[in-house]
Amino acid sequence: MTSFAFVRHPYVRLVSAFEDKFLKKSLGFESYRQKVRKSFSRFIDLVINEKFNRHWSPFHLICDFCDVDFKVIGKLETFEDDLEAIEGVDLKVLQLNSKKKRPEYKKFFEDLNPEQLKQLKEIYFLDFKLFDYDPNKF
Repeated sequence: MTSFAFVRHPYVRLVSAFEDKFLKKSLGFESYRQKVRKSFSRFIDLVINEKFNRHWSPFHLICDFCDVDFKVIGKLETFEDDLEAIEGVDLKVLQLNSKKKRPEYKKFFEDLNPEQLKQLKEIYFLDFKLFDYDPNKF
């Protein structure tokens, strides 16, 4: 079987983590919730100032992409096309709901101050480079 991994834009991961862990109130994030209080800007402060969490840590800290011989590194943004490059995978099992409504990611970043944006770019710098994502997309 082909070794593979899927990544997504770091800022999209941040929005997804914020929505899932703080707006939908996933279990296990109670202590974080007190600091964040449903504010994306406060969540970004948490990301910048606190220990990383696997839900929003840069991919290069979670999995050492330089030491693992992945045959395919796909992007969730091009998921269906990238799946075609993976041999031996049951495509029916891995189908994502492409019709799922996506949030307007840009609106989450409008209230961040320039220093927060600068620090996010620094934190996710390697992910932007390794996976060819634009840090100025939002």
